[in-house]
Amino acid sequence: MFCAWSVSTGLVDTLTRMGHETLALPIDATSASLNYESYPTAEKLCSLDGIVVSGPEHIRTQLLALYSGWRKIAVPKVGWMHETVAREDYGTLPVDEIRQLADTTFCPAFQDQKFGLRWLPFGVDTEIFKPDWNQPKQYETAFIGLIYSKRNEFLRRLAPHLKGIALVLGSVQVQDLSGLCVRETAARYAGELRKIKVFVNLPHLSQLAVTKVYEVLACGTFLITPAIAEHQNFENVKVHFYDSNRPETLAESIRFCLEHEQERIEATRECCEQVHRLDRLENRCRVLLSALEGS
Repeated sequence: MFCAWSVSTGLVDTLTRMGHETLALPIDATSASLNYESYPTAEKLCSLDGIVVSGPEHIRTQLLALYSGWRKIAVPKVGWMHETVAREDYGTLPVDEIRQLADTTFCPAFQDQKFGLRWLPFGVDTEIFKPDWNQPKQYETAFIGLIYSKRNEFLRRLAPHLKGIALVLGSVQVQDLSGLCVRETAARYAGELRKIKVFVNLPHLSQLAVTKVYEVLACGTFLITPAIAEHQNFENVKVHFYDSNRPETLAESIRFCLEHEQERIEATRECCEQVHRLDRLENRCRVLLSALEGS
């Protein structure tokens, strides 16, 4: 999937299920062109009770191009970032400029609170990402997602230690003639997650608990994910960690989890239940709505 479900369409769907009237305004951060006629006027936005800006660090330029008087739109606004302030591939984000887009800006990384942001970890849409305990597991271990240079290098170092373990790599995308089918892609992605015994989350460029962590666990799949410096990012999330500097220990952990099936199944069910209870997207939405009401 090109963008995290929980902070895009899933966020809109969850707010709607909670009984709120929503107006979804997707902005393609990868495109320099905008169809201005497809967005409401500033006057229309002024009639809303509140605005949630999802991914302000990605869409700031487009948002200000659409609404040059954004700060004059007298409606409570909250932002929820998708990234850490500092990331390996792009350096440090312009935090002050990002914060100007909303009255309150939330960050998914615990360590970024020092920039005046409020911590709100990612959650999971449990309508889409849920277990099917009758689903046969077709893959011993797998990863679904983008393979960029950092992950390629890690896989190169990991390969000699797997010794017979088949780590399947793949991506999920459902398209029709109009382009990407977002909801169908999310449903298919969840279906593939349910077929995996052990999901190996490869190293990533952000130092936070990525959305994939919650989605995998919510589907009833065992997860092994990279350890990161700030452990608070994984507060309340039961998960097995590995040191990305030691790929040989990851191979050992995968082999151990596959060989101890009953223990793995029990741990998987416990983790799944906990994520559905504590990290469901409704819980995150309530925090966003509370901030809107307090603005």
